[in-house]
Amino acid sequence: MIEHIVQAERLFWECVENDVPPAVDAIESAAKALQLLYPEHVPLTTTDLSEDEQANQQFEQLIRVRNQVDK
Repeated sequence: MIEHIVQAERLFWECVENDVPPAVDAIESAAKALQLLYPEHVPLTTTDLSEDEQANQQFEQLIRVRNQVDK
């Protein structure tokens, strides 16, 4: 059991260090969280936000914050 937790932690931190979102697990709470975050999601679809001014502003703000954290 402890080895499983240590391995999960190792994989998680590998994702953090490489700036890669960790894979979603198959537990019910994760499914509920995703459903709350994306209630209208249609599988295998994408949304083009390149012309969405608010989305672009939020993205730019996130980039600025990330750059400050990386300093």
